[in-house]
Amino acid sequence: MPDEFDARNQWPQCPSIGRIRDQSECGSCWAISATEAFNDRYCISSGNSDITLSAADTMECASGSGCGGGQPANAWSFFASEGVVTGGAYETMGSGQTCKPYPFAECSHHVESAKYPACPGSDYPTPQCSSTCTDSAYTKDYSSDKIRTSSAYSLLEESSIQAEIMSRGPTTAVFSVMGTYPLNEYSFPMYKHGVYVHGGNDMILGGHAVKIIGWGLGHTACYDITKSIGDVWCASNCASGNCPPTMCRCDDSPPDQGTVPYWLVVNSWNEEWGEGGTFKILRGANECGIETNVYGGAFDEDVVV
Repeated sequence: MPDEFDARNQWPQCPSIGRIRDQSECGSCWAISATEAFNDRYCISSGNSDITLSAADTMECASGSGCGGGQPANAWSFFASEGVVTGGAYETMGSGQTCKPYPFAECSHHVESAKYPACPGSDYPTPQCSSTCTDSAYTKDYSSDKIRTSSAYSLLEESSIQAEIMSRGPTTAVFSVMGTYPLNEYSFPMYKHGVYVHGGNDMILGGHAVKIIGWGLGHTACYDITKSIGDVWCASNCASGNCPPTMCRCDDSPPDQGTVPYWLVVNSWNEEWGEGGTFKILRGANECGIETNVYGGAFDEDVVV
């Protein structure tokens, strides 16, 4: 495997790969991450870069609890059995561009924002599953707007996940959100940059689903200045309150040549969170369970429409 891989660079004709969605105050990360990865794979397989698939359709109609959470595995099964219609962002409602745009507006997630209002603080109710398009200006009917994959499956182990991403495109993953309560600067929701490693005293704050688009080598936000103990040690211990200044440094400008393996991941908390809506997390160690539940799907070459 190459040391670095970024699906955005591998398939620049597919803008969906780098698209950052916003789940708003709704626990639809499972639907968004799966729909986005499926969207990417559809573009890669078909060459059609104009299609935007509907996370709303997945959230409402795939097996799960909608805004109350769900499993990406069920979303991928939905793509294979029922298919998903088109659907853009909240602002596109009424434009006639897609069948089921996302029903909730963007809001700020764990950041101070001049662009987005604060998230409401409690989950929106999940809209009822319907077999009609919610954008009345869209001219195509719901059933004929569906796009399906021919198979859905899970993936295990670092090398298998890498091979899958290189050959077919981004995957969906589930992991445990770690941190302290109340949140401190090292808790995952407060992530700013670098390769994320949870602290030894962190607790599980919840589960989250995301899209993996690549990998690389880098530095943790708190890194080893002695070149003897390793960046991962510093990241974990600084997050736990044990950060010897003679051994570790925490800042925004680590050395250029990092050696910590990471996954490159797209989140669903809009582009103001993290590194432009993305984050890096330790790779090869199943950090926070990121390598335990990974999913994808494939097309038969003669079924793409």
